[in-house]
Parts: sequence; C-alpha cells; structure tokens
Amino acid sequence: MTADIFQDWLLQLDRTYHKKNRRILLFIDNCIAHNSIPLMNNVKVIFIPPKTSGQDPSWAKIRT
Repeated sequence: MTADIFQDWLLQLDRTYHKKNRRILLFIDNCIAHNSIPLMNNVKVIFIPPKTSGQDPSWAKIRT
C-alpha cells in the first residue's frame, strides 16, 4: 500500500462515518504508508507502539 492510497482510504472512511453521524477510533501500526494522516472529523487515528503484537492488547487500555 502507498501513502496516497492509504490517505484516500482514510478520507473515504471519514466521509462514510460523517454521513452516518458517527465517529470511530482507528488503531494503526507504524507502516511507512501511514506516515501522513489527513485532518479528519469523524476518524481519529491512534498509532500502536512499535513492535507490539496484535495478540497483546495491553497497550489499548482506554480510560474513561
């Protein structure tokens, strides 16, 4: 995946959730294609820590 494709996908995702009047939190890794995140209103991007296994969700504890 290229950075341009990823940005286009994110913007489309943002438009989709805008139409649904919803907001989402998206966890992504530190892939080089993820180096430039566009400004969005309905999608918030959180980078997972480097070398973190998808099997270990301890990094994803959400505090309310």
